Amino acid sequence: IFAVAALGAAFGASAASVSGNVGVVSEYMFRGVNQSNGAAVQGSLQLNTDIGLYAGTWASNIDGGKTEVDLYGGYAKKLGAVSIDVGAIAYLYEQDKHLPQDLDVQEIYAGFGVGPVSTKVFWTNDAAGSNNSEENWYISGDLAQPVMGVTANAHVGYTAGRSTDNNTASNHVWDFSLGITKDLGNGLSASMTVYDTARGGNATNVDDTKFVVGLNKAFTL
Repeated sequence: IFAVAALGAAFGASAASVSGNVGVVSEYMFRGVNQSNGAAVQGSLQLNTDIGLYAGTWASNIDGGKTEVDLYGGYAKKLGAVSIDVGAIAYLYEQDKHLPQDLDVQEIYAGFGVGPVSTKVFWTNDAAGSNNSEENWYISGDLAQPVMGVTANAHVGYTAGRSTDNNTASNHVWDFSLGITKDLGNGLSASMTVYDTARGGNATNVDDTKFVVGLNKAFTL
């Protein structure tokens, strides 16, 4: 909170605002894979500037009673129905003393959207839990369309991993989700989403199909 406030002061009070949200979900899903094995409490704070620069943090509990904290920043701009978004994100995980690997990951990303449709590409050369240098790409496509008083959400993502030490493919995974979000007023919203995954090539599931419900409260400071 203090870091976001300091950034806001640096940009100037007239040029920046802070928004955030807090919520709970029955399962924390990331790229189609369960991260919490149960309910998760999540929240974020983001500094937004008039010129399009932004910075923020997001946190959630994860499996094993541990915590994930993400730090990110970038530039986003909307021109009519067209939007762009470029930036970087660090996924920071509370470490398990029994695991020798550093699970933290840093990615850069670039996104583009037209109306309700958007796509984004993420890249890292140091994937989590890899003892070697592991290059990883994630490509997402999303649709958010108001329908009959709710917002219908559809998502497809593709993960492509490759070891840069020997240039061999290590994982190719598809993830999918379909859901609806209902605006309840005063910044409160409820959601229901179905998630599934499949491995490229032989289409073998890498995680069970999950049905997730959530409640979220958005706010501005």
